[in-house]
Amino acid sequence: MRLFFLILFFPLALLAQDGHEGHDHGGGGLDGLNFLGAADLFLPVHSDQNQVDENRLRIRSAELSISGSVDQYFEGTLTFAGHSHGGNFLWDVHEAYLRTNDYLWENTEVKVGKFLLGIGRLNQIHQHEWLFTEAPRVHRQFFAEEAAMDTGAEVRHRFNETFNLTAGVTNGYCYGHCDQLGRRPLAPVHYLRGEVATDDSRTGLNYWGYTDFSGERVWHTGVDFVWKKMSHGRAKHLIQTETYYRNKIPELGAASVHAGTYLYYQRTWNRRLSSGLRADLFSELNRRWELVDEKRDNLDYALTLNSTYRAGEYSTLRGGLVHEALTQRGVAAVVDNRVELQLVYLLGSHPPHGF
Repeated sequence: MRLFFLILFFPLALLAQDGHEGHDHGGGGLDGLNFLGAADLFLPVHSDQNQVDENRLRIRSAELSISGSVDQYFEGTLTFAGHSHGGNFLWDVHEAYLRTNDYLWENTEVKVGKFLLGIGRLNQIHQHEWLFTEAPRVHRQFFAEEAAMDTGAEVRHRFNETFNLTAGVTNGYCYGHCDQLGRRPLAPVHYLRGEVATDDSRTGLNYWGYTDFSGERVWHTGVDFVWKKMSHGRAKHLIQTETYYRNKIPELGAASVHAGTYLYYQRTWNRRLSSGLRADLFSELNRRWELVDEKRDNLDYALTLNSTYRAGEYSTLRGGLVHEALTQRGVAAVVDNRVELQLVYLLGSHPPHGF
């Protein structure tokens, strides 16, 4: 499988590069294609004896991506990604979508194919571009370890400079990241997001839900917010937070209700060095003692301190100190203190970041 990707991908990348150097035709053929490679190496060192088997350096993810104009109306992206699963490194199609540009519909973008769902903050950013070593608990529980992605269609319309609206419907056979196709849901994944923009912030209101094959209804609501104080082209101060609520209602039995949040602050010291602090909270709001049918208070929390060093635009070295505790009334807390190291590097042309 890896040989297949090498045979397929790198000749295309070289031809695309030759096209860049010799011609400038805009879309069509191999001219105008952008090639990107990315690798994310990760080393956790856990104090929890139940997780010491994870104390090893691994390639957490790798990506190979080609994007460019298909014609004057459409742009395409094809991304292959590999991830570590149970000691194995597996490749699959991460993204494969076609989207319209302003030549077809001004201020409206239509996306069809497989893509990261257009909800939340982290979910729309690839893992190697995150500001910290590992996803917050609420993201891991409500989205996935990396991101919720699926195959379907999404429409985004920009009403003015301060407000845009996104709506989408996807298959729902696989919510999150799946190594094999799931079963047909009774209602597919559907979502709606409104975003308000100012000069130094973005605020998003999100809803998404689905009904799985067993009849269990799942719906989420939440808000995400990011604020940046820019100085000399860099975010000198940054605040980012997301808060979500989930209700899972089975066809038979009691509903389960979860809520979680994180708050992250980052200070950039210079063009190479930045530091950040993140606090995570997560709870099952209606957990109960089975024998006496009483509410069972619980709260999982984590504190993460990280520092990031960027040798250049395309390489990042990041270290983190994490204190995580899982607590519930009547049961001893499960505590894990760990050190996390991350190395990310990029190859080829990298698209400019949004806000």
